Amino acid sequence: MTVNQTLTVTSGGAGGYQIKASEDHPLKVSSSGKTIPDTNCDTSCSETAAGIWSSNSKYGFGFNMSGNDIPGDFTDLTYFRQFADRSSVESPQIVMSSTGVGSGRQATVKYKVNISGTQAAGVYSNTIMYTAIPAY
Repeated sequence: MTVNQTLTVTSGGAGGYQIKASEDHPLKVSSSGKTIPDTNCDTSCSETAAGIWSSNSKYGFGFNMSGNDIPGDFTDLTYFRQFADRSSVESPQIVMSSTGVGSGRQATVKYKVNISGTQAAGVYSNTIMYTAIPAY
């Protein structure tokens, strides 16, 4: 299952901007603590490096980006990363950045969750935080 979200940035700072992203914890059911882990992609990926995730038998939660000012490791729509996990003391990671003034810069975040047929039923959730940081 995938869902898209568009991020739009207008930056007037002469030094540009950065957008950093993180999650409060992996997807989980608050009442039971059951989780859907962050993806490891087909072979490997992390919060800092995207990897190919096209196999239906590789389970987890992750994201892909396309559009303006995104990190270069999102080579195409098959490359995904994990979100930095604040509950594991991982630092938020840059998902958009530019060193110049920009107006209406847009990137699409594709959230992907792939679960096995044996995943415990429940309402899984987490909070994704995006932080905009201007540079002058």
